[in-house]
Amino acid sequence: MSDWAFEGLRPSYNLFDGMAPWALEALGDASDLQSWLCGRRTGKTTALAAKVCMQGIPGEVHPFVSVTQAKAKLILWPILERFTKSHGIRIEYNRTTGLATTDRGIKIQCMGLSTKPEIEKLRGERYPGVIFDECGAMNQDLLKPAVLEAAGPATLDFAGQGGFGVICSGTPSTVPMGFWHDICGGNGKTPELGFSVHRANVYDNPYIRNARALLEKKMAQMKWTAETPEYVREWLGQFCLGGDGLCYGKAWNRVVEDRVLRPLTGMTIISLDFGESSPCAWTVVRVVMHTEQIGNMIHSYIHCHVLEAKRQVCTSLNEIAGITRQLMKAYSASYLVGDSAEGFGIRQLQQQYALPFEKSEKSGKKAERIFMMQGMLRCGQIRIYQDCPDLIEEISTVPWNEDRDDHHQAYSDHCCDSLHYAVEKAMMLYQVKPAAPVPGSPEDLEKKRLEMRNRILKAPKKPDRYH
Repeated sequence: MSDWAFEGLRPSYNLFDGMAPWALEALGDASDLQSWLCGRRTGKTTALAAKVCMQGIPGEVHPFVSVTQAKAKLILWPILERFTKSHGIRIEYNRTTGLATTDRGIKIQCMGLSTKPEIEKLRGERYPGVIFDECGAMNQDLLKPAVLEAAGPATLDFAGQGGFGVICSGTPSTVPMGFWHDICGGNGKTPELGFSVHRANVYDNPYIRNARALLEKKMAQMKWTAETPEYVREWLGQFCLGGDGLCYGKAWNRVVEDRVLRPLTGMTIISLDFGESSPCAWTVVRVVMHTEQIGNMIHSYIHCHVLEAKRQVCTSLNEIAGITRQLMKAYSASYLVGDSAEGFGIRQLQQQYALPFEKSEKSGKKAERIFMMQGMLRCGQIRIYQDCPDLIEEISTVPWNEDRDDHHQAYSDHCCDSLHYAVEKAMMLYQVKPAAPVPGSPEDLEKKRLEMRNRILKAPKKPDRYH
């Protein structure tokens, strides 16, 4: 067939004109797995939009995935509108479905990735290419299967036939861990799973004039240094850990106890954070009472020994019930505590599987429970053992959200929430009572006098024989 048959599908514009050198290099990469690790204002999203408009296949759908569909539209569509003004490209927008169609028939579908069902929207389809933007802000437990199990196979039909595979892009995440960190290779290590990595920072964008002078002024205003995490992460595009942004980072001493040191006696609580569109999480906590006299008062307080913690995606109530029963048998649990959205999942486990779950009493706001757990970690009242890798990962990495009143929604916190429920149950055991007086002291003599008086008053009276 002659070339003229496709004349109408050839672009009359070149959106790659004037792209930054780093972006041109990335746009020419033929790898089917790519990660674009960039700081702010590098032009990465503009380059991604140009790539799909220029290198997409007419008539096919190309997903553009962000944290939510609304966020994807907010990021992508203003760039497409700028292309219309600057290059004359014509685009039709369906604001209901989130689909944008170019004048060449290239379909760009804005999608979100915040729940498990949204992964399924990518599964089983065929796409020339899939773009994940803002990967550092996504839930890593959702991003990994979305890329490897859904988007990867979906792009296989077009490998070597005009498709560009999977591109993951974004700024560094708040903590240097997780799927996004691994496929980027951190700050220089070999990336996992064979991803081709492209890096850029604000100084690589030639269209920001005097970028260095502007950043120096901003750093002076914010009192930042060259090592300040916000500067290193957001502007230089490098992973770094900022302790101030972590919920538990400074509270926990990072000591992981050996399993042979686990207490053999105590009250055992199994807590469940029930996930309907997210993983479920179990923690097994053995509560041991400690008694200490302070002044004239005896304080009985708790030590929570976290014997095991696990996080798992479950596909049925039967699977959740089975795991719970295994833990009950292994640890001889005294109490089951759980929570889920509107209590629906916990009620089903109670009614259908006869599991004696108690509904967690959420005291106050989430921030208060975080502060409570911080204090117990700092005082050594929570001790974590070897069989808790998922909990250790979360405590080490979960940051505050922007309002600093909850865990950040992009990070797994299910084991942390489950531990909150167990600790709240254990806190009911805290007691304070007066100490016994020293024998022979005035307090001891007064106590004995009162006890004798009470015995006399309570003694039955003898009947009067003369009446």
